[in-house]
Amino acid sequence: MATYNQKIYEPVPKPLPDYYAEIASRTRWNKDNPPNIVFAIGTARTGTTASLNVFKGSKAQDSEGQTYDIPVAYQHFKAGLRHAMLGWKENPNWEFQIPNAPVYYMKDTVGPYTAKESEYNPLKVFEQMGYPMDKIFPVFFYSDPLDSFASWIDKWSSIVPRETLFDNFIIAANTLLEIKNEVEVKGIPHATFLYETIRDNTPNEAALSLFKKVNQTISVTDNKKIVPTENTTENWDRLDQEGWKPNQPAMYEIPRIDRSVHHDAKTKTSWEFKIKTAEKLATIILPSEVKRLEDAGIPQIYNEFKLGAQRTLGLPIDELRSFEAIKEVFTRQSFEGIPQRNQTRR
Repeated sequence: MATYNQKIYEPVPKPLPDYYAEIASRTRWNKDNPPNIVFAIGTARTGTTASLNVFKGSKAQDSEGQTYDIPVAYQHFKAGLRHAMLGWKENPNWEFQIPNAPVYYMKDTVGPYTAKESEYNPLKVFEQMGYPMDKIFPVFFYSDPLDSFASWIDKWSSIVPRETLFDNFIIAANTLLEIKNEVEVKGIPHATFLYETIRDNTPNEAALSLFKKVNQTISVTDNKKIVPTENTTENWDRLDQEGWKPNQPAMYEIPRIDRSVHHDAKTKTSWEFKIKTAEKLATIILPSEVKRLEDAGIPQIYNEFKLGAQRTLGLPIDELRSFEAIKEVFTRQSFEGIPQRNQTRR
């Protein structure tokens, strides 16, 4: 791996609020009739990309029964953040247009490359824009943290040092929880979605429960609702995925990483639960990292999101078991004389 230098990503550091203001000034929207925006926020590798298919495959319906397509957007604000951190040098004319649509679905993620990306709150961009917050419905995505962290290592450790990824992972989890807590304090209607929801319930049940929660708000504020179709949780090969990706700096456009990160969302034909076994996790995550994640309170953060998902979706979700499961694997390996990997790999 080439020497990691954070200045590559942000040559001249600025406070995040400055970047939010720059992104907001380059975002165009209909101030006379702003669309309802369902805005998904999660730490990277928690199922947000697959959720684009869920909404792309569904419809918005007005009070007269007329249905409309739901356009979707993949991390456009974060693309703006990345351009802003580089001084807009690659694309001085970068802009983002929020389309005129009854309902628009956007997703964004926190992390993984830098601490600044891991402290990033995309909702602040809307505040800088003056976008009416009663038109924004945040959905917070989270998933089993060991599976998610293993994906960070698997996907990005060839670019970003393992220890930096670890630190950013902790920062991102806490950032997401802070954003959620802030939304709750402000009384903004929202939902929490745990990836494990589709493990412990059918995908259709999960989608309908999420739509019900969203509809409780947008049906009151704008006489709109989201309705499922035969393409909501399956038949995803019928969906057009053109135009998803935003314009972002070339340094983030790494084909092998892009294929690895987005392969499942782009090739799956249905919404399905897929997670690494404890044995597989034990080949990626170090015993010392498991302990440090526990010490940092990551299982407790997961439980916060689990309770939020159960409360907002009204669906059962099983307890987090991956930490105990991976420790059982480590214990078995030790008993069988398999050497433990105690030092940090790069």
